[in-house]
Amino acid sequence: MAKNISILQFAGISIDHNLDQPLYQQVYSSLRSAILEGLLRPGYRMPATRTLSIELGVSRNTILIAFDQLTAEGYLKSFVGSGTFVSDFLPENLLQVNGEKSKSKKSGSINIRVSKRSNDISNILSTANNLSREVKTFKHGSPSIADFPFKIWKKISGDIIQKLPEKTLGYGDPAGYWPLRQAIATYLRTYRAVKCEAEQVIIVSGSQQALDFTGRLILDPGESVLMEDPGYMGAKGAFYSSGLKLVPIPVDDQGIITDYLTNSDSEARLCYVTPSHQYPLGSVLSIKRRMELLDLAVKNNFMILEDDYDSEFRYSGKPLPSLQGLDKSDRVIYTGSFSKVLFPALRLGYLVVPPQLIETFTTLRSLTDRGSPVLEQSIIAEFIQSGDFYRHIRKMRKLYHERQKILVSEIDKQLEGLLTVKETDSGMHLVGWLPENCNDQAVSKYLYSKGIIAPALNDYCLEYKQKPGLILGYTA
Repeated sequence: MAKNISILQFAGISIDHNLDQPLYQQVYSSLRSAILEGLLRPGYRMPATRTLSIELGVSRNTILIAFDQLTAEGYLKSFVGSGTFVSDFLPENLLQVNGEKSKSKKSGSINIRVSKRSNDISNILSTANNLSREVKTFKHGSPSIADFPFKIWKKISGDIIQKLPEKTLGYGDPAGYWPLRQAIATYLRTYRAVKCEAEQVIIVSGSQQALDFTGRLILDPGESVLMEDPGYMGAKGAFYSSGLKLVPIPVDDQGIITDYLTNSDSEARLCYVTPSHQYPLGSVLSIKRRMELLDLAVKNNFMILEDDYDSEFRYSGKPLPSLQGLDKSDRVIYTGSFSKVLFPALRLGYLVVPPQLIETFTTLRSLTDRGSPVLEQSIIAEFIQSGDFYRHIRKMRKLYHERQKILVSEIDKQLEGLLTVKETDSGMHLVGWLPENCNDQAVSKYLYSKGIIAPALNDYCLEYKQKPGLILGYTA
């Protein structure tokens, strides 16, 4: 018996009573690892459970639970009167003998083939280094989490959990929690001049899902989508992953240049725009071009996807009315998100779709993931209805405006001749213009190596290149 215990010690079977992990799980994990690594070979006779419990300093019941689990999974087999043995029939590809486990991890010997589209999507997204999960200097599009009213949020959360009816804990309406859809519809009608009823509001898992759904439901693979150029990298990725052809349309200080739409791909059936605050240049689509765009949508039979990603943060005058509010032909699908207004971890956004498309979008929502968590939706609904949502927006609007002015002032003082920025009336980022002879992509890469996230403006371009510039966030 001493020989068996010695082998187990060699195999690294040990218990740490200071860990939070239950003892039976530690025994199970240690034995399983030893078997998979070949330290306990097929056919090896395990020590008696009493002996093993004494050696490891745990109860016999702990050993029995671990043995039962290993037996159920096929790592051990037990014979009455003979004992317990390591199974002879473990899959060969699970066994890692003589260090092969660590070798295979390092060598990356398994070659998994992915589609060309997968590689292209990775390239699209990796060019903009704003995807880091860590909030670093100048990272744009991130709200100030430190200034979020978590005390109020926690109180609302606690109240919701206490009074949430049991019936809401099953599969909810895939289109979203009804009180939240009502609250969003009221907010959009009042503050964004969106023409909608609660039935038209579809709750989604952030704006990316809104883009993905729209691309898949409006277009078939191989069809064309008109896009602002430069434009939002996430939209490019979402549309490309749906197999769509991207048709770049240039923008200027009045937004997307509608004259180019007349000569663009006449087969395109979707046009993606950010009219209230063009991403990333920050221009506002003029009323003249808004009307031209709506007229062209009717004439050329295409839909418009309006991404209203940060319209809440306008620092002078009233927020601009939505493009959707001007639409008289049900040509506009409107999307917004709570990621920038509240915090990104919520992963909740919304679509406002024409009445004819409610069932179509709801069905896809159901097939994709059955809908968003009801608890989070309930909390946001109460946060809006209580007025805390509006108070938070007003507070952030003032704070972000002050931070923008500080950023512009300091750049003027510290980086004169190297970087030029101007204050804007809205948004969460600025474009810092570099000297004409600079390579903004090289500058951005260098800054990233120093812990500064300032994506190059030309990383967001498909065809129509811009003067060298950097995207500078100031809100987080």
